[in-house]
Amino acid sequence: MSLPFWCVFISALLIFIAKAPVARAMAEEGGGRYDNHHPRAQQARLTGFGARALAAHLNSIEAFPLFAAGVAHHADIRLSDRHSRRHLRRQSGAVSAVLLVGSALAAQSGMGGGPGL
Repeated sequence: MSLPFWCVFISALLIFIAKAPVARAMAEEGGGRYDNHHPRAQQARLTGFGARALAAHLNSIEAFPLFAAGVAHHADIRLSDRHSRRHLRRQSGAVSAVLLVGSALAAQSGMGGGPGL
């Protein structure tokens, strides 16, 4: 198997590995019980280590699709071996990344642009 495949595979595993500390913190918060009926409410009550572990877990979920798409995009560019297409795809990838960061900044500053804002 190729290195890009292993990178995507390990990145996907990290999503589940990052959940273990969250589950431990939720069990501690719930007096030894994980609330399967209202897990989001229990997660909202986490503080300190549990809150940081939850943030790390959610960040890994948010980052994975973009990372996997970038690896697939890079592999496609390398396999096509057409220089004009490679340049066009590289530029479209750069523009997409800038637009993604811009939309996140706009949503964070309250200027809208995101769902539910």
